[in-house]
Amino acid sequence: MNNPKDEQQRKDGDVKGGDYSSKGGAQGDTPSESGGRRGPSGWPDMQGEGNRDAAREYNESQREFAQSGQVDEAARDAEPRSEDERREMEKAEREGRSHARK
Repeated sequence: MNNPKDEQQRKDGDVKGGDYSSKGGAQGDTPSESGGRRGPSGWPDMQGEGNRDAAREYNESQREFAQSGQVDEAARDAEPRSEDERREMEKAEREGRSHARK
């Protein structure tokens, strides 16, 4: 089934999987249409493999959590509640470590 919006985009020259211009976008694609974060050229800021923005946000949130004073409480909440659960957690840890690179 065709989406009317897709049909309109095709009429306007914006075809998914189409040719790419030297400016890095699809033909018919302008910086104002594609949304998202912009680089110096006005085109979307493509970061390639690894996302510096996401890494920075994650690091900041982890730092805030560590400084919040909630770490001890979270550690207590993560402790096994029974001997069976402790054994299960140890087994899972061994399994995970067996797949780790050395």
